[in-house]
Amino acid sequence: MRSTALCCFLLVTLWGAARPGLNKDDRSSWQRLLEQRERDSSAEASVVQLRGSVRSSQLAFGVSFRAVVAGQDSLRLELYGPLGMPVGMLYARPERFVFYDIWRNVVLEGRSPTAVLSQLLPLTLPYPLLLALLRQELPRLAALQTGWDAQHRLLVVRDSSGVVLAVDPESGALHYAELPTTDAAPVRVFLREHRRASPPVAQRILVQSPQGDISIELQDFTRQPSLGMPLSFPLPENAPRLVLE
Repeated sequence: MRSTALCCFLLVTLWGAARPGLNKDDRSSWQRLLEQRERDSSAEASVVQLRGSVRSSQLAFGVSFRAVVAGQDSLRLELYGPLGMPVGMLYARPERFVFYDIWRNVVLEGRSPTAVLSQLLPLTLPYPLLLALLRQELPRLAALQTGWDAQHRLLVVRDSSGVVLAVDPESGALHYAELPTTDAAPVRVFLREHRRASPPVAQRILVQSPQGDISIELQDFTRQPSLGMPLSFPLPENAPRLVLE
């Protein structure tokens, strides 16, 4: 109830305070942010490593995780349950997605990232969105409408597909994202408690969707020039395999 109220409050505040139509100054601010992010990403490492915890009312227990995101499309994710017991491991590339359920000793694999992720998360989260959240990067949008949230001092950007972003125009920190889905309601993402970095990193992320909510708390977030570990992992020969379409 509290998260829903916060969501409604922020949406009303953003759009109630936003100036309608495209403002040239706002558009220039958005373009500067994109150019700065591109300079940062080219100068910084393409590999992101992070560690944190995940909570949801639809999960039987809290889950901790370690993740490595290489480039814009590759992911290794390790999941741990109570007392740090390994729960599962995910290896994902555009052409292959594999999840090893350690507790059940079952391998889920397929070419559709959504099919595999839907087995792991209490919401349907598109694979590109998951990587963008983990990397905390701004997507490149052709901004059709921009506005200004005077109360929170945030630049609000909306594109033709219905994506909405609220960004700090000075630091480039992403505070809110609304992403359209095939369902009636969109996925809403709130990023909070930003740590000073270039670009800033949110320590808490709340994802709301029609299927459920997920709260992510980050303990570590680092960028580096190369992989410190292989993304893929060996699978047990005796584990049954389930192919997901």
